[in-house]
Amino acid sequence: TPDYLILILTVLLVGFGILMLFSASSIVSYWENQDELFYTKRQLAWAFLGLIAMGVTSLVPYTYYKNIYRKFCKNTFKTKTLSKRCKIS
Repeated sequence: TPDYLILILTVLLVGFGILMLFSASSIVSYWENQDELFYTKRQLAWAFLGLIAMGVTSLVPYTYYKNIYRKFCKNTFKTKTLSKRCKIS
């Protein structure tokens, strides 16, 4: 099941960041592009894409990622000291 608290907090932080971006860049954006929302629109597009990616990855069981991580560590880290970092309980 999705963790709704993480989803809500992420949306709030992204929204706050977009608001701060608008506040900081609206004048410069208007001077350079004659559109005070130029940078805000771009940020909104990427934020929307990121939220879709977050939603898709939240549907994948965490055990799938755990197995990928194990394979990565097994194939990548050959020395004893580096392989200690890859232990998963």
